[in-house]
Amino acid sequence: MIASLTGAAVGGTPAEAQTGGAVGQNAVENNLYLTSEALKRDEQTARKIYSVIKEQVKHECSSTGRITECRQNIGRIIEFTQDQRFDSRFKDLEKESLYYLNQHPDLVASYLKAEYESWIGKTKYP
Repeated sequence: MIASLTGAAVGGTPAEAQTGGAVGQNAVENNLYLTSEALKRDEQTARKIYSVIKEQVKHECSSTGRITECRQNIGRIIEFTQDQRFDSRFKDLEKESLYYLNQHPDLVASYLKAEYESWIGKTKYP
């Protein structure tokens, strides 16, 4: 549903909505944000993937969303903002991502806490 709506918003026609839906479904299935995988794609496709995942983040990080998926997506956003390979092609999306993280320090803190607890759990000896 989100993918189709995103396709319509990006393209504006039913055919483009279907294309956007297919791109969105692929992005969700592969858990892509703008990772190194997006570097292999054309800029338009990468931007559609970003749009779909952005909507997924909004949904998963809402009060009715799923915290584990929210944390995973927050991690993807953080990785994206730190990846210098995206600087030239996606500076606007990087700024948008940083703004989102800045507006949601609670989500960033939740992600960092979960990462820390996971790391501690892995470093304890039996």
